[in-house]
Amino acid sequence: MNPMRLTIVLSATAAAVCLVQPAAAATCPASQVRPAQDDDVVSWFAEGRQHMNRGEYKQASAYFERAVKRAPCVPTLIIALAKSLRAQKRLIEALQQYDSIRGMKLLPADKKSQIPKMIEDGWRKAISDAGIEAAEVEQVIPSFTLKLTEAGAANISVTVDGRALSGAERKKPIRVNPGQSVEVIASAPGFAEDRKTFTLETGQKRVVKLALSASDWLDPRNQQEAERALYNAGMEHVSQRRWEQATDSFDKAAAIANGAQHLANAARAAVLAERFARARHLVLRAQAVQASPPWLVQRLSAQHAQVKRRLGKFSVEVDRAGELSVDGQAMQLVDMGEGMELVPAAAAKKLDSGTYTLWLEAGTHRFELRTPKGIQSAEHSLAAEESRTVGLDESSGGAPSWVAPVSYVTLAAGAVGTFVGVFFGLEAQQIRDDAEADGALCPQRQCSSDGLKEIDRAKEKAGLSTIGFAIGVPLLAVGASLFFWERSSRPKDRPPTRAWLAPTFGRSSGGVSVGGTF
Repeated sequence: MNPMRLTIVLSATAAAVCLVQPAAAATCPASQVRPAQDDDVVSWFAEGRQHMNRGEYKQASAYFERAVKRAPCVPTLIIALAKSLRAQKRLIEALQQYDSIRGMKLLPADKKSQIPKMIEDGWRKAISDAGIEAAEVEQVIPSFTLKLTEAGAANISVTVDGRALSGAERKKPIRVNPGQSVEVIASAPGFAEDRKTFTLETGQKRVVKLALSASDWLDPRNQQEAERALYNAGMEHVSQRRWEQATDSFDKAAAIANGAQHLANAARAAVLAERFARARHLVLRAQAVQASPPWLVQRLSAQHAQVKRRLGKFSVEVDRAGELSVDGQAMQLVDMGEGMELVPAAAAKKLDSGTYTLWLEAGTHRFELRTPKGIQSAEHSLAAEESRTVGLDESSGGAPSWVAPVSYVTLAAGAVGTFVGVFFGLEAQQIRDDAEADGALCPQRQCSSDGLKEIDRAKEKAGLSTIGFAIGVPLLAVGASLFFWERSSRPKDRPPTRAWLAPTFGRSSGGVSVGGTF
């Protein structure tokens, strides 16, 4: 058996993935480089050789590994173990064994002794053989390099088959065993992870591209129980596309932990619900949270810019103190981080006279200011990214927004009732006149039993006519009052209202058509 040098035994793990590092230099007395003194080592080595000859490489590795653990200073055993690993395509583990040999030093038994020439020559040959075989393995080990698009993310984690890579390791080629399934995952807080799964064959090189992108929905860590329940409820609403409910759930979760990530989720849900003004308020609240990580600050800034493009800004002039509501929602004055502005409130707060900023979605909005002297109101339109200064019409009389449609419905119902009264009244008169004029039914105005039946039928029609007039005429009066009140309080810049009633008649029927624009 050829003499060999000392080695450090490295554990041979199945399908390992790592960056091969040079082994630390190890030393061993020359007296320990021969295995012949240990019968077990000799037996295990012989058993391993037999399995190698039969192509049973896994069993061979097991015997060689036992031998190496017992006699770690015998390079012959280490080279045999490396060859058995190489035969199983476990090239990384094989290279680790070769490198352990190349990193060893041979020392004499004591300071006065010299290393026998035969042992020294054998040692040098073992180092040479290990170097040659290691070079062959290095040529065919598959490897990949990472190309990571970070997108401004911080605290990035990259794992290969569950093992975290350091920043330096990410920049180097990463070796894997041929035929091995490899999973690479890149992740960062607030970003959607990217993962790639692949297999490399012997000698293959590859560039693996990973890209981090901002996650649609954030999942804050270390949540309290109630906070987590609200977050889960929000995500359930998201899965069902119930954006309003999702907004409320995330907002409530933020109230428990004052969490900027919850508020960012709520803002996104509000955008999907097309509640852009609320989304802006949520983003501003999130931006006010202290110590947010840089990636979240950047995300919130982008959200704010996106939302503002969907909003317009009113400067509302209020000439007297009162409680303001917009589209039926009470308003209060709050500092949202960009100056004092009007925001929705559970209950209206009294405002002094002055000019107030209000961000709203594009469209037409109704303003009402309740003062001790009455209600001031106005309707104004706003386009996205538009700024307007508007006031309230003090002489408007304060007709609410529901007055116009209610007036039209009331007028229509009154017209129908009146028409019913007219129609059945005329029909009752016609039935009575026909019966009295018929000599067979009412000769000399003395009606027979059949004639009396016709007179009773006329009375039924007359009763329906009375009911129609009793309902229709008051409704016409109420509808007309509402109609003229709404017209008198309408802002000058709003198009005029048009409404009409038109009777229709047929050979055996009649009716009324109602229409209008408002």
